[in-house]
Amino acid sequence: MGAKPITRPYAQSLTAAGLVIVSNFQYGKPGGTAPSDFTRGFAGGVEDARTAWQLHTAAGGGQSAPIFFSVDDDIDRGTWNDVALQWFRGINSVLGVQRTGIYGGVNPCQWAASDGVIGNSRSPGHVWAWQTRSWSRGQVFPGAVLYQRIVSTASNPGPVVGGLEVDVSDALAQDVGQWNFHQ
Repeated sequence: MGAKPITRPYAQSLTAAGLVIVSNFQYGKPGGTAPSDFTRGFAGGVEDARTAWQLHTAAGGGQSAPIFFSVDDDIDRGTWNDVALQWFRGINSVLGVQRTGIYGGVNPCQWAASDGVIGNSRSPGHVWAWQTRSWSRGQVFPGAVLYQRIVSTASNPGPVVGGLEVDVSDALAQDVGQWNFHQ
């Protein structure tokens, strides 16, 4: 597939096919071979931001485009305050708030916005929040720019595109952080 991590030739092929690209960084996740990224604290946020920026720019990502960082778990407010928020502050220390976004359930998206660790879309009323339906209990954060409404799993496969099952995210704003808006 060539998508992880995205390379410049693969990104160019997507753009040539008429698709737009948004950057999301995730290495570790629950049940994976590495711990969830958001558990790595301030220093982990610094390291992840540096790695994400290097991958983003090497692939041709827009200089002002945000990079979304994943909180790929159902966390509570205490975990947000004590763990994930510190990671985002580390990310902010490298990228700045305006180039930082979040991928996660409704609560982490709202907390990230209210705690000021994610930037603003050019679309009024929207912030760099890419919300998944997972852990959102039917709620949608009105400030989100993207909403992942289909999460492909073994028991609930997503649609097939190019021979691969995919997730589906809907754009909730004109500016969702796509590279072609942020050159």
